[in-house]
Amino acid sequence: MADKRLKEERRTFISSVSEDTLHNLLDDVLTEEVLNQEEVERVKKKNATTKDKACDLIDLIIPKGSCASQKLIDYIFSPNEQETKVFTLIIDECVFPSSPFI
Repeated sequence: MADKRLKEERRTFISSVSEDTLHNLLDDVLTEEVLNQEEVERVKKKNATTKDKACDLIDLIIPKGSCASQKLIDYIFSPNEQETKVFTLIIDECVFPSSPFI
């Protein structure tokens, strides 16, 4: 299930996503009508940091179910250059978890 996968990747996504990529993802989910304008504006204005915005975005998407979660996952893993950077960070973190000793 996509919503389960999104939950599993939540922490890595939140710690990896850039402000520019997050705004692109918000535009994408708005265009696909996964979120409405009010929800997108809430994410942008309610949260002070990129991490808070990313957390809020995922927390809005997951309850909408597997289809909505899959659409966000598709955008995260899209060939778009900025989203590919998020994908690379997620894969690197999964394969080579950061160590506090490095």
